[in-house]
Parts: sequence; C-alpha cells; structure tokens
Amino acid sequence: RKELGNNYLLFLDTRNTPPKQVRFSPKAHIEKIANEYSSPIGIARETLRELVGKLVVETNKREETFIYELLQNADDYPDPKTGRVDISFEIYDKYLIVRHNGLPFLPNNVYALCSVGAGEKVNDKNKTGFKGIGFKSVFQNANFVWVLSGGYSFRFDEKYHQSKGEEIFWQTL
Repeated sequence: RKELGNNYLLFLDTRNTPPKQVRFSPKAHIEKIANEYSSPIGIARETLRELVGKLVVETNKREETFIYELLQNADDYPDPKTGRVDISFEIYDKYLIVRHNGLPFLPNNVYALCSVGAGEKVNDKNKTGFKGIGFKSVFQNANFVWVLSGGYSFRFDEKYHQSKGEEIFWQTL
C-alpha cells in the first residue's frame, strides 16, 4: 500500500478459472477425495475439523435452512430439455429422501459437495447458489447422508468413521 500511495487496495481476479476436472471412475474419484482428507495431521487436522463444524452451524441459522439449500441445488441444475426441475421430499421413519430430475452429478459437482467454496456456480448469474457452502447445512440435522447421482454412490457417514477410529472430517466425505 505504501508503494502505491493508497491506504486501501482492492484487487479483483476476474480470470474465472474453470472448476477442477477429474478423469477418474466415480469410485476412484471418491477414494481419492477420502484419502486426501485423511492426510492432515496435528494443528491442520484440528483446525479443519473445527472449521467444518463451525461452517455446519453457521449455515443453519434456522432449522429448516437445509430444505432451502436442497431446493436451491436442484434448481441450479434443471433438466436441459425442459429448463425445469421436479423435486420430491419423502419421509420414511427417520429418513428424508430427496429426489429430483435435474442434471446428474459430474465430477466437479461431487468435488464441490466434498469441499468448501469449490463449486462452479460463483460466476454464473443464472444460479441461485454461489458460496459453495450451502450443502453443508444438511449435516446440522443428519449424520448420515447418501448421495446417488450420475454414476456416483457415496455417503457422508459420521458413525462409520467413528467406528473405525478415524478422526476424518466426515462432512467432507
């Protein structure tokens, strides 16, 4: 700031870099993400665990927030033939099943669900979501989330990781 003579300097990067593209099978892709999250140690592991936990709480100022986030995510990827998406919410015992006919997940969508701020929606004015954190709101009300889409079948499962003695950030995979 001193060299430029400005007390405040704002630099905006407008290169709009594309999201990470992955060239793995869905199973190998999920295994790669899980392995990467198991590698932090010490203060890095503690900090990431706290950040993810705080993010889950901060994205849920109201109990029903996760419903809006799921609707928003479906709305952001409508059926390309019709330009719309039909979504259903079904309750069975202790389970909420959410189904929609929008676009199936691609590798970059899975990567975005398993991370924070990694989605491609931030620069798309036609998308409702843009922060890359909304999906994490489901973890305020659920400790088991199964995702089935576009050749992918994986789960976010707190008890599974606890049973293995793993201190993994289960909300990321």
